[in-house]
Amino acid sequence: MLIPAAGGSAITEKNAGRVRAKLIAEGANAPLTPAADEILNAGGAFIIPDILCNAGGVFVSYLEYAQETQRDQMTRDDVDERLNERMTNTFEQVYERFKQTGGSMRTAAMDIAVTRVVDGIVARGLLP
Repeated sequence: MLIPAAGGSAITEKNAGRVRAKLIAEGANAPLTPAADEILNAGGAFIIPDILCNAGGVFVSYLEYAQETQRDQMTRDDVDERLNERMTNTFEQVYERFKQTGGSMRTAAMDIAVTRVVDGIVARGLLP
């Protein structure tokens, strides 16, 4: 298992061939270059992309915002429960899309994300 979490582009086409991990969880933003991503996927690595792996921090920031704007305080257990539920459900959705399409986890995550944005635009209309 490898968790590149220090910075972007840490794993490139120059060093991807030396990575032996079969599970890579991107803790940083874009720690793999696109070429490294292709090399590692082709080598059979299971990559949890940054858009999914980092989503927990973004979701907890949303919960903090919701607490402030709605004056509805949550306990740490409430936050942990909601975070666990959201991350588990989202991972399962991405994994199912990955299995259906046969692409990569990154492609599956981006496909779901773009679909959600499009659905939001359609629901609200093209102009605010």
